[in-house]
Amino acid sequence: MKVSKDPFEAAFDEQDDSPPESPAKDSEAQNPDSVAAEVILVDLEDDFSGGNGKKAATQFTPASAAGTSSGPVITATKNKDDDEEEEEEENMEVELGKFPPGGDPDKMTKMQAILSQFTEEQMSRYESFRRAGFQKANMKRLLAGITGTQKISVPMTIVVSGIAKLFVGEIVETARIVMKERKESGPIRPCHLREAYRRLKLEGKVFKRSGGSRLFRWFTPVTEVNLCGHATLAASHTLFSSGLVDSDIIEFVTLSGVLTAKKVTPAIASNLHHGETQDGCYIKLDFPVDPITDFNIADTSQICDALGGASIIDIKRTQIGGDLLVVVTSGSTVTELQPQLDAIVKCPGRGIIVSAIAPPESGFDFYSRFFCPKGGINEDPVTGSAHCALALYWSKKLGKSDFNAYQASPRGGVLKVHLDEQNQRVLLRGKAVTVMEGCLLV
Repeated sequence: MKVSKDPFEAAFDEQDDSPPESPAKDSEAQNPDSVAAEVILVDLEDDFSGGNGKKAATQFTPASAAGTSSGPVITATKNKDDDEEEEEEENMEVELGKFPPGGDPDKMTKMQAILSQFTEEQMSRYESFRRAGFQKANMKRLLAGITGTQKISVPMTIVVSGIAKLFVGEIVETARIVMKERKESGPIRPCHLREAYRRLKLEGKVFKRSGGSRLFRWFTPVTEVNLCGHATLAASHTLFSSGLVDSDIIEFVTLSGVLTAKKVTPAIASNLHHGETQDGCYIKLDFPVDPITDFNIADTSQICDALGGASIIDIKRTQIGGDLLVVVTSGSTVTELQPQLDAIVKCPGRGIIVSAIAPPESGFDFYSRFFCPKGGINEDPVTGSAHCALALYWSKKLGKSDFNAYQASPRGGVLKVHLDEQNQRVLLRGKAVTVMEGCLLV
């Protein structure tokens, strides 16, 4: 039986057969961590490219080849493609240089205390890691293979290089733990890297992409949630507008299953709330229906008081979000409602969706608002996930499947909603606008 060569072994064989590119290779041989780091992403490329067999030889440049600066350095071999972005990259470096190099004094003191306990070998490894970096040209090729587009910006390259560096460091440290457990010494070998990679996979720290789907998760300021339409719309808008996707459809793998975002043909969009009209693209989100169940409670006074004394005519509970869906007497009750946030925290469920039939003259089918202080959001401006339950509820009440909905938060938001009852899906259509761009240094 023929056994195929492991990708890690193949990568090391290629290194052994290749002549040294510079005298720096001699110093790298003395640092097994750096040698191991050079080949890790050769195998990992398969996991992030959907198993298409295309590999990018992404090289991790050790300190001896990366210069003597005190921080991470991203090096690159200048070629024709890089010339076009050279000026942009220089500008980016100037912008990043405006950030103060210092940090929290307490954290700096703690860091100095930790460093003072390092052995000479640990300090050497730490400094080597700090001064190491991935070559920009190689990282751009890797990102192009993952995203399917050549429009890779300088900020994206810098961010992903930093994340990749941390991941490589984690694999190397895990590989050293494997060696210690096996009571082995010497340089890190492919078998150690394979075992380290396997362990990180089991811990859920390595995600394997399949096809064109993207892993997607949502977080409030204090917790993770199962579904969020507002953030999905914003993420889809960013991916479409930045050119990171070449198609009109994006698939997201989420805790609520596979969701899709589709860019709709440009049209004249009217903002019914503000009376403005502007050209642009809609984005249509395909979400699951959030089933609702009866919420039996003998005394509704607690919920009534939490909603400022609003008169309640119905209460349901959503399955995916775990929220209370409270129906009140009129649209004006929704807009004028004064929530008692401290009291809402004490109510059952995660949060409270308040809804009512909209006034006939408004042009909307129903109004809603969403309060979730338990999740760190006192009132959400627009909540797509809430409409996955609202569409089901109002479909039964109004006998229709297409809705023009208005979320009456202080900011306000209009949603075009369609219920596909047969497939138990809710289609939400909306727009997003980029208002700010920036970089975070972590």
